[in-house]
Amino acid sequence: MKKVIVLTAILLLAMAACSTPESTPQPNSAQNFTVEDVAGNSVALADFHGQPVVLNFWATWCPNCTRMMPALEEVYLSYGEDVKFLAINLVGSRGETPERALGHIENNGYTFPVYFDNQNVASRAFAVRSIPLTVFINAQGEVVHQQVGQMNESALRENIQRILSIS
Repeated sequence: MKKVIVLTAILLLAMAACSTPESTPQPNSAQNFTVEDVAGNSVALADFHGQPVVLNFWATWCPNCTRMMPALEEVYLSYGEDVKFLAINLVGSRGETPERALGHIENNGYTFPVYFDNQNVASRAFAVRSIPLTVFINAQGEVVHQQVGQMNESALRENIQRILSIS
């Protein structure tokens, strides 16, 4: 038993000596996916390479998603020329349909672009387990930040500034 403890301690010390704590973790590249726009056209994340992107995964049955939408609309109106926004609706989850999603968007006068994850490829690419999930991607296609839960306008703007400064 003593040998196991001593060997474990030596191994841990050797691993610590070899680590480089001053190294900075590199951002992960965003995994490509294809969704559909409101007209039924296929749109890939790769289509926006070279531009900062904000992804927001949502559904109408999610109260935090719908409460976040006014803030998302405000930042879209401010940054829509400089940043690509993809509000990705999780079609099929808990009875979500494109008609239901579009009804919600139209009834509230939102103008940000809405896309449908009909095949769950976008949600799988980002391992969506809880919504809303907002992902901030710089122009190099690197995920700079992911936030689960409702974000206010200030937090959205702060993260958008991060991807703009890196781009």
